Amino acid sequence: MKKFCPKCGKETEELHESLCGDCYCQKFKNESYKKKMNVSVCKCGSLGYSQQWKKNIMLDDFIDSLVKKDLEATYKNKTDYIFSFERKELQDTIIIKTEVEKSRMKIADYTYVFNIKSKMCPLCSSEKKGYYEAVLQLRGKKETLKEFRRIVDGAIDLYKGQNSFAKVVGQADKAVDFHLGTKKVLGRIKKEISSKYNVETKTSFSLYKIKDGKEITRTTLLIRETK
Repeated sequence: MKKFCPKCGKETEELHESLCGDCYCQKFKNESYKKKMNVSVCKCGSLGYSQQWKKNIMLDDFIDSLVKKDLEATYKNKTDYIFSFERKELQDTIIIKTEVEKSRMKIADYTYVFNIKSKMCPLCSSEKKGYYEAVLQLRGKKETLKEFRRIVDGAIDLYKGQNSFAKVVGQADKAVDFHLGTKKVLGRIKKEISSKYNVETKTSFSLYKIKDGKEITRTTLLIRETK
């Protein structure tokens, strides 16, 4: 049975949303796009793009997530589209070429050029400058301290803000001291340890500096295992 395009009147074997292939493609820009993005790599392994940093992720996965996020912002009903990807890796550059199809017809193609640069993340920068907001002092038996440290690491990993680091600054058989980049994790650490172990805690404050006439303090939290 013959089919005719209602827009241009051309005879066609197949209609795409009631239009011939040429008219259907005219609904889209069907252009080539080139996007350049800078990805930062810190010596600690964190990856950054546009002031946002992520830990514990491979570079390829990080870049793929950036491409996916960009495409999904444009093609919101992604189930209607087919995306094909081609990757090319050069020195300090990764190129991702993407073709977008709808109803088996190409409607756009993208070339993402990722420039890979070395840059210190905010976390490492803060550590290097000696910045920290709190001191955490853990006291207990050797095996208990291992569990305490696991809880500290977990609290740091869950915190989504900046300066989420815990740096060991002192260690002995029954003691570990940390400098914490943020005091906001102290509550979580104290609550989780206290719910699982018999401990006593003590919180104190010390003047760090005066800025714009306002006193800025550092918090010290002592958690000691009791019998």
